[in-house]
Amino acid sequence: MSKLNTGQIAGGNSEYREAVYDYSATNPKDMERMLKMMYRHGIEFPGNRFLEPCAGGGHIIEACKSSSYMPKDQQWTAIDIVDRGYPLDFNSDFLALNITERYDGVISNPPFQRASEFIEKSINLLSDNGICMMFLKLHFLEGSGRRELFDMYPPKYIYVYRNRANPWREGSPVNPFNGKEWASAICFAWFIWQKGSDSEPIIRWVDDVDTFTKNKRLF
Repeated sequence: MSKLNTGQIAGGNSEYREAVYDYSATNPKDMERMLKMMYRHGIEFPGNRFLEPCAGGGHIIEACKSSSYMPKDQQWTAIDIVDRGYPLDFNSDFLALNITERYDGVISNPPFQRASEFIEKSINLLSDNGICMMFLKLHFLEGSGRRELFDMYPPKYIYVYRNRANPWREGSPVNPFNGKEWASAICFAWFIWQKGSDSEPIIRWVDDVDTFTKNKRLF
């Protein structure tokens, strides 16, 4: 896998350019915002067995473990091609592993260039009614090259951040050159697949508000 320019990946400062193996970690706050929306909409995992194929520094796993919106007694399998100091079950390329286990949930922020491969393999590792969640740029919807993926595996939901999510470059919560929190020029969304579902995608939004109101009819 080639090195990518961090600015190209997530709109970062040009002085902080090298992202080894596309390492742009999910902000735990953005993960919690998404889990809250799923809870509000009644989206539940069928069990407590989870997989993170791009574990990185464990940001997604730890956010899920500490969330009140997730199942208790979560059991995680953590995989990453690069050892970044977080305990891994497999320090290996997820796509090269022969995995026979089935999971109730796969949650990840995959490398954009290989996301289609990660999605297809993850969906095939789901238990009945299992859920695959991938944090991706919204423009993952574009491109004729992904037509076959979406025809075969249409997402059940696409959750777009109304206020943009801001990934952590190299796993750092702040830009080391100016000490400020990261800002992103790219729109991100969670793409959600559920094993056994073949419905048309439903588009929803991830809000920052604490109060939840039902949608009102405009016409």
